[in-house]
Amino acid sequence: MRCPKCYGKIDKTFNKCVKCGFDVNKLKKKASNKKAIEMKRQGDGDLCIETHILPEDVSKKKLLLFSILFGAFGAHYFYIGKMLRGLINLVFTVFMFTFATLHILNIRGGVLEYIEFFVAFGFVFTFISVINDIINILLNKFKVPVYIMDK
Repeated sequence: MRCPKCYGKIDKTFNKCVKCGFDVNKLKKKASNKKAIEMKRQGDGDLCIETHILPEDVSKKKLLLFSILFGAFGAHYFYIGKMLRGLINLVFTVFMFTFATLHILNIRGGVLEYIEFFVAFGFVFTFISVINDIINILLNKFKVPVYIMDK
């Protein structure tokens, strides 16, 4: 296992990083995703770390459900506070569905004749991305931003 702060090796007997001395037990007890979201909104996102150990305020079931049902729209990213990544997924999916609808309605002309390849590629890319996220959530490798409270 690697340290979420410095990516050094973690000693399993003491649950501490060999390089920086970070205590992994703090992640389970004192970490908060909600506080990390708040810190990012205030512009202090550099005080947060990303880790695959889910804090108590993030439910694995909700995260998995959001990614299965609304993964293409980035709902699971919005849930954990990765707003930019969620927004990119949302905009990308809306554009894909718009061009797919235009294709189904047989509205053609100009650039739309050449967009079919990109729509097909977009759907495949989104499907693979969502499947990758689901697998990472199931294997506990999905990274979540957290803020470790000192108190």
